[in-house]
Amino acid sequence: MEFLFLLMLASYLVCCYGDQCMDVLPDCREYTLTACELPYRNWAYHNCAAYCGFCRKPCDDVISDCVEYGAGACKAPYVSWAISNCAKTCGFCDLSKEKAQCVYSDWMTVSDCSVTCGSGYKTEVRSFLKVKDKTPGSKDCKEDLERYTKCELSPCPV
Repeated sequence: MEFLFLLMLASYLVCCYGDQCMDVLPDCREYTLTACELPYRNWAYHNCAAYCGFCRKPCDDVISDCVEYGAGACKAPYVSWAISNCAKTCGFCDLSKEKAQCVYSDWMTVSDCSVTCGSGYKTEVRSFLKVKDKTPGSKDCKEDLERYTKCELSPCPV
């Protein structure tokens, strides 16, 4: 157990002093690693960066054949995989000095239809990740993150 503690302590120090990357919340482990994936990635990046493994500089391709996967591998639903494996090829590098665009996740329904019969609306949300200008699949960062779409249920009784 002492070895594990020292290993965790060393990791914590690297995260805190290496690139000012650290967990804002003290209980990130309780959320499990699913909190590090879409649609929670933006929340995780700001609150649990060290726990989710966002502390390493993402400007390297981990695998050597990223170009062979093509631009489609850099878009939703593969963005998480692309960040971990093909960050440089897909343009997920430091954006502080460059014009940025956004790659959006797919829309996810977060509410039931607003009515129990007839026509109503449901709420859908999506998240985004900032990337270099002209990254395949990227768009202007001014697009909506929330939308209301029409839903049709069975007709209301008369």
